[in-house]
Amino acid sequence: CGDDSFDYDVGWRGKGQFWFTIGNAADRGGEHDGDTVDGTRTPLSNPTIYNVTYVGNGTDGTGNGQDALKMREGAAGKYYNSVFTSYDDKGLDIDADASHRVDSGDLNIEDNIFWNMGAGDEPSALASETAQVFFTDDSKNNTIQDPMLRGISRQPDGGLDPRPAEGSPALQSDRTAPDDGWFSPVAYKGAFKDVNWVADWTALSQSRLITTRGARSPEAHAPVEGGGSGDGLMLGVALSEDSEGNQELTLEWSSEGDKSYQLQSSADLQSWTDEGEAQQGTGDMMSSTQPVSPGGHKFFRVIVE
Repeated sequence: CGDDSFDYDVGWRGKGQFWFTIGNAADRGGEHDGDTVDGTRTPLSNPTIYNVTYVGNGTDGTGNGQDALKMREGAAGKYYNSVFTSYDDKGLDIDADASHRVDSGDLNIEDNIFWNMGAGDEPSALASETAQVFFTDDSKNNTIQDPMLRGISRQPDGGLDPRPAEGSPALQSDRTAPDDGWFSPVAYKGAFKDVNWVADWTALSQSRLITTRGARSPEAHAPVEGGGSGDGLMLGVALSEDSEGNQELTLEWSSEGDKSYQLQSSADLQSWTDEGEAQQGTGDMMSSTQPVSPGGHKFFRVIVE
């Protein structure tokens, strides 16, 4: 899978959400295989994936099999509420040896946006013969339209901003991801809405590719499971600047009125220090703002008693 952004095979039947890639030397956004040996080995791959944004290498007319999605060798899988753009070949290429998975409904592509493919932006060019149904059947609701991403750049200039701009068709969807305790039940298309969750902690950020605009962690949609610190908390993190240009980190957590909350910090995850006094819960969100020291690092946790 070293030549592709996301590659699954040998029977993977899990879940995925909020995947993002931008191509530079990558071949395909997703290359998905079933049985790579002789087509008889089971189980075959069949995951469910929501809210991806796959941005390709750009279009220069050479093609070279640089598809947004390639399904083959009996692979199935479901992509919903996603954005695929700027690949130099097809948007969706399904080999004949996976056509029976389309017929069975195990391979399904619905409520997605495709745009700017090198093969063309008409269904007859954008999709292989086996994949045509996902664009000719209106019930699939796959559209060919500009998702209006705020910025696509593959240079270290901070010009990459994969969030949809105001007025983008990606900002809403008639489909909501399942509220099943695993997926976040959001109703928009792509891996981003207004929050730039890639900034400040990923290789894209360290490489100065991604903008810092809109940088913060998305709000949790359900209580965090677990024990010890943070049990049952909804957590949020936001990075900002004060009036003098100094960076600050604001930590937020949900609270209950009959519990107290102590914020602690550590430089090594071994020794922990209280940050201020314990706070009595209010039943609403609570927060603490901490200064950010250039070149340093610090871990935080909340102790609930």
